[in-house]
Amino acid sequence: MYYRAYIRQIVKENEMQFNKTVVNKLTEEEDFKACNAINDEWNAEIAKMREIKLTEMRERRKNAILKNILRKEQNQEIKEMRLNEWVKKIKEESVTFITAENVDAAIEECLTNIVNHNRALDLEGNWHEGKYPPISPIPPVEETQKPAAIEQQN
Repeated sequence: MYYRAYIRQIVKENEMQFNKTVVNKLTEEEDFKACNAINDEWNAEIAKMREIKLTEMRERRKNAILKNILRKEQNQEIKEMRLNEWVKKIKEESVTFITAENVDAAIEECLTNIVNHNRALDLEGNWHEGKYPPISPIPPVEETQKPAAIEQQN
């Protein structure tokens, strides 16, 4: 029975601690103000961290955009250089183009400089000019058979 009496005593003490009449409103207001102050501090810390994170994100985005712009400008410069080289090459070749002014001279040149394309290159790298003998040294065989229609008539 001693144990039961001890438990009853503890229960009574706990009831007294949590009795609403014991807890006064001043303590609740102070507790609210303290919690509110802690919450405000925490919100300020989170706002600082968020601002730092956003600043870093803006900086990374700015750097990425600048890199893309530089890369595009470099690609544009390379394209312009290639086009300029191509234009220079075409201008140099344009001297040999046949135009309305030099068409008669080009025709005369072609008629005076006849090129013979009847030549071949063998496996050893030797050029052979002119007409060529048949590949096979055996002369072509004359046909000795007659068509079947001719044989039936005889």
